[in-house]
Amino acid sequence: MPTFKKNQSSTPKINKDNLNMAADAFKESLVNIRNSKTLHYIQRQRKKISENRSASEKYTEFVKKGQDKPRLRDADAPKTLQERGSETVNRFVKYVKHHRKPRDERAVRHINPKHLLWVLGGICLVLIILSGVNERFRAPFRDAASIVVVPIQKGINSIGLWLSDRIEAGKTLAQLEEDNKKLKEQVENLTMTVTSLRQKELELNRLQELFQISEQYTEYDMVAAHVIAKDSNKWFSTFTIDKGTNQGILKDMNVIASGGLVGIVIDAGPNYSTVRSIIDDESYVSSQFEDTSELCMLKGSLTLMEQNLLEFTDVSADVMISLNSALITSHVSSTYLPGILIGYVVDYQLDANDLTQSGHIKPVVDFADLQEVLIITKLKETSD
Repeated sequence: MPTFKKNQSSTPKINKDNLNMAADAFKESLVNIRNSKTLHYIQRQRKKISENRSASEKYTEFVKKGQDKPRLRDADAPKTLQERGSETVNRFVKYVKHHRKPRDERAVRHINPKHLLWVLGGICLVLIILSGVNERFRAPFRDAASIVVVPIQKGINSIGLWLSDRIEAGKTLAQLEEDNKKLKEQVENLTMTVTSLRQKELELNRLQELFQISEQYTEYDMVAAHVIAKDSNKWFSTFTIDKGTNQGILKDMNVIASGGLVGIVIDAGPNYSTVRSIIDDESYVSSQFEDTSELCMLKGSLTLMEQNLLEFTDVSADVMISLNSALITSHVSSTYLPGILIGYVVDYQLDANDLTQSGHIKPVVDFADLQEVLIITKLKETSD
């Protein structure tokens, strides 16, 4: 009969040597891992220090080169030398800022604004209670407040008054500018009114002179007219008036102004007429001396026109001529009415043939300034 051995317990036996070896291996690997991380950290720090040192050495070398480099004359120095140095310094500053160690924000302790508010509120409340209970306690704070607040209040009042003055000055300036603008407009309007009144006054004076002329020649009917155009020269040798056949104006009617003869109508339209004055070089007027009734011929001249003179000719040598003698239109003229004043003698002389005399007269009409004239509506009657 076979015999069976009793089974031993199934509990495994632990080898302490193997366990110690495994623990040692684990510790060694952990130490290796820690050493590896530390090594990496040390390497990174060394690298950063090396980079910072390299940048610092470059900057030191750059400064040293700049100090050792001989100073160039202004004429020989390149224009970009200063710019290159500024760029290098800027690059170095940016590099240092980028690689410097960040600040440990955890070292900065922040105060909660709510807590600060509660603390300040509590202090104010305590001070209010104490100031209300004890007068002695309130007096120092009141004095301190007056020392601090009064200057501030004065300053604020000064600033407020200054601002108020400036605002008021601005409003006053704006009001003055507006008033000045209105006054300028009023001055312009008054100036225009005064100018218009002066023109009307001058026109009234001229019309009064024309009225006095019409009283001198009461035997003639007359029509007043305004000069509306003239030729290009200074003198009114030929000009246009604003009355024509519609107002009864006809060719060969006599024109007067300023108490004397102006000329004759040479063309008449419905609402205008053209007048040739006696100073025109195509004008001839049969005249006579008022004191002697001696006849002469009066003619215009371009050369004498500038002197505002007229020439008379064909006076007999035995006729006595005196200065300032009046010359009037004669009764033998074919177109001019008799008895109209022309001008006064200013000089005379005996002609080269010793048979006649000639001279100059100054017309009573100012042919440099004609604005209104009178047209005698009666034509000279002829034998035809």
